[in-house]
Amino acid sequence: MRVLHIFSVEGQVSCLKFSLGWMSFYCGIAATVLFAQTAFAGPCDSAKNERKVSVREYHAVGDGKTDDGPAIRAALKAVIDGPKPAALEFEQGKTYRVSTFENTYALRVLNAQKIKLRGNGAELLLLPPNKVLRVEGSSDVSVCGLTVDYSPLPFTQGVVVSTSPETGTFEIEIDEGFDVPEADSSSVHDNREVWEFAMPYKRAKAFEKRVDIRSVHAASGNRRIRITPTEDSPTRPENLVPKETHLVMTMPGRGQKGNFAFQLVKNERVHVEGIRVYAVPQYTFYVADNHGAVKFVDVEERPRPGTTRAMAGWRDVFHVKDNRTPIQWDGCYIEGAFDDAFNLSAMYQLVAEKPEPKKWTLRDLGKDGAPIYKSGDRLQVIDISPERKLLGETTITSVSQNGADSIITVADALPVKAGQETCNEDKQACGSRVVNLDAANQGSLIRNCTIYGSVRLRSKTTLAQSKLDGVLQIASTPAKEGPSPRDVVIKDSELSGNIRIGSDVNTKQNWSSGERWAQNIVFQNNKIESVFRAEGASFSLFGNEIVWPEERKFELKNCGQIYVGVLTSKGRKIINPVERVSIGENMSVKEITTNEIKKGKRVR
Repeated sequence: MRVLHIFSVEGQVSCLKFSLGWMSFYCGIAATVLFAQTAFAGPCDSAKNERKVSVREYHAVGDGKTDDGPAIRAALKAVIDGPKPAALEFEQGKTYRVSTFENTYALRVLNAQKIKLRGNGAELLLLPPNKVLRVEGSSDVSVCGLTVDYSPLPFTQGVVVSTSPETGTFEIEIDEGFDVPEADSSSVHDNREVWEFAMPYKRAKAFEKRVDIRSVHAASGNRRIRITPTEDSPTRPENLVPKETHLVMTMPGRGQKGNFAFQLVKNERVHVEGIRVYAVPQYTFYVADNHGAVKFVDVEERPRPGTTRAMAGWRDVFHVKDNRTPIQWDGCYIEGAFDDAFNLSAMYQLVAEKPEPKKWTLRDLGKDGAPIYKSGDRLQVIDISPERKLLGETTITSVSQNGADSIITVADALPVKAGQETCNEDKQACGSRVVNLDAANQGSLIRNCTIYGSVRLRSKTTLAQSKLDGVLQIASTPAKEGPSPRDVVIKDSELSGNIRIGSDVNTKQNWSSGERWAQNIVFQNNKIESVFRAEGASFSLFGNEIVWPEERKFELKNCGQIYVGVLTSKGRKIINPVERVSIGENMSVKEITTNEIKKGKRVR
């Protein structure tokens, strides 16, 4: 090599020119990152000085039957306790049964540095409702090349064989290969806490509104049970079609229990790559309070290929909360989960007391809590009642703890209301709320993903080069989860389902009046098949292809400013895009600006 000029540009590597033999190369940032990756070992690769510990050395069998849990944990302890860097090695093609657990986890990495869990394509087969992995208080940890499944499964499935609207019940026959749940013979016993809900469907991936279950009883006939829904179940027996409607439901004690299968908490630099998840008892990934980069590459959750399974997990796949670092995904596939595929948020706290104009006591409102605040953190402050209002932003100058409460001094005396003065009645709307913008996952990136499910973005996030078949919510829940969404970008993606900007569907408050809290939301170069609704929002639509019936419109309330540039339908430019907009309450057509885009810039 004759010439090599490398320099750093905002933390990235770039190059001017290098020559190799008779070939010369000129490259920018993207090309040089590829060059750098070839020169250095990746997060899952073996390093020259890496100490390897095989689970085989600790007598793990990998036959899918023997309990390998003790052997795997002994090998992991040797990795954590010995010289670093070090790697725990599984054997390719083997299935490791884990029937015993440490504090309900198959694996725990606590306060460790510079270690890898290298699966090499092996499978962990776990006993529900136990969990897979917790990584906490650690740094430079990689988890690579593992498949996860559960046996017995945390769910079962079958087909509806009869319905009885008169008695409010229906019967299903459990499919061969799935366990038949034990059921009460009593017709009055209420077991809704055991069963929670089931999901009906007529074809794969197309689940209908859930059935909230009051009780399950034995029924006559082979492999049959009778289900009584709750009185307010979204789907009633009369909505089910015998021999056409199928149902997946909880196995008691196994499903809708156990919390998150993977927990990544309070870490610096965690890399997760090449993970396949075919079943989890409840939630999948909890990613919270991390301080350094967390990245997911090529991660899947789906029903196990080659089986007739309809589902993989009961609740959220990626539940991301209160991180002081952007979280990144590059390549993922999600299918068969019944809550959010992605839920990125930060927790609001209540201003419980205000002894001085610049001194506030902040109190957690939910069981998840909020991150420990630090001097210099930026805060967003809102009021919910009597009107929805952004009070402003400020910075913490000092902080101390009184139990779970944070006592902070701020740079600016905002007009906050103390909860002790206003929380006598509606605790969901009283007092001012504070969210920490420096612990709100800001700058997160989701790209190259195929998602069958819902996405809920409250944090500053980019969704790019992805396919989303499900609900997209760019929203906050002012009483609990925020921040008010700002600077969210959706680009180069295919969107089908529903798009909603504004108040979260889980909150009583709507944003059809008051301040426009969702600001600078950008949709650029997407194919949009979704119904599009927005309230209390300012957003831009640039270069999108609208795949709609002509009578469908963007449904807007209390929105503006709105910038529209080069919308197309069936490959043709929409000449007057304002005609495709339904203008609702508290806004006018004057708040819609049509634009052309030249050289990547908006021209007004």
